[in-house]
Amino acid sequence: MAAGRCYETACPASMPVRVLQSRLLDEPAVVDAVPVHGAVHFIAGKTSPQLDSLAAEGLTPKPVPERLEDAFMLLLHADEAEQASGKAAVAHLSAGTGKDRDTKMGSGKAN
Repeated sequence: MAAGRCYETACPASMPVRVLQSRLLDEPAVVDAVPVHGAVHFIAGKTSPQLDSLAAEGLTPKPVPERLEDAFMLLLHADEAEQASGKAAVAHLSAGTGKDRDTKMGSGKAN
């Protein structure tokens, strides 16, 4: 599931690993980022990510094998996206259930 989407990049000595992790998590193309032994392991939303935060530091991501937790994070991320789109659909549908609906459909009262 996560094959071809997992990368690791070393952290520059001048930067705390949590700062690099935070920058990667701010990237729209990154699903998850975790510090691992002075480096940051991350999952890209698609293969071969173009990441401004890495390019700005002169860092190149190195492809690494997927791990079990990478697949779990992709599933979790997909579930969150599905729930968010479902909530948006419910909000859209319920937006027409208020006063406008009574005006458009009639109040149901006899004249």
